[in-house]
Amino acid sequence: MYGLYQIVVFTIIDILNTMKSPFFIIILFIIYLQYYQVEKVESLDFERGKEIAVKLLISTTFGIVGGVITTVTFIYLGIVAIPQDYLYVLFVVILLSFFDARFICFSYGGALVSLSNLIFGYPKVQTPQLMSVVAVLHMVESILILLDGWRDKQPTFIVRGSSIVSGFKMNRFWAIPFVIFAGDDLIHPITLIAMLGYGDYFVSGIAVKKAAETSFMLFLYSVILLYISKAMDNLFLGPLFALLGHEYIVLHNKVKENKAMSRLIRMKRENP
Repeated sequence: MYGLYQIVVFTIIDILNTMKSPFFIIILFIIYLQYYQVEKVESLDFERGKEIAVKLLISTTFGIVGGVITTVTFIYLGIVAIPQDYLYVLFVVILLSFFDARFICFSYGGALVSLSNLIFGYPKVQTPQLMSVVAVLHMVESILILLDGWRDKQPTFIVRGSSIVSGFKMNRFWAIPFVIFAGDDLIHPITLIAMLGYGDYFVSGIAVKKAAETSFMLFLYSVILLYISKAMDNLFLGPLFALLGHEYIVLHNKVKENKAMSRLIRMKRENP
């Protein structure tokens, strides 16, 4: 096996070549639209367009870093990403992204595709391998949240009954080009692209701490999902945990912030 240095160099070269492909440009355009929608831009003025373009550039840079980490992790954990299975998931993720930005997540796409295969027999996918891929992508997402998820936080106001609580929202999206090695007699690299997203909000504390807490929970979730995918015989456990575990993280964050909002409202009433 090549050493880590050679793997990283070859991966970066393949990723840079992939960035010129029309499909990668389409993914970047979808991410641009997500940033555009999140900021609720009423008119695409020049300055706002530049701001979104800068966000896209930063996200793309971190996405390349994430792609290298993904490739190295796949190789050293012996995880095989089957291109056809992966493309099914990517199609579902792109479709879901137009309904809600929070669904730019491979836990939803991977779980839905796997459950469809297990229940209806279509599409034909290798559920354990697919769930392992989802687990690794979420590990990488947890790292990106820690490094980049807290950037460009935006002020927001949340209405609770007759009270208004100020806070911040965070939204980041990444295109992750990563390399797999396929073939029987002649091994050749294939570059695939993942689209990952992070959306969160907080009413107390600081953005870096909030992102770090979410990152830790997501990393733990990824480790558990990877273990289930590799060690458990029941094929339903992986996709069900992928869905329910991810929803638990979302619900946990909401409950925590709701408690913080209630505490702030009570303090305002006691100290008008």
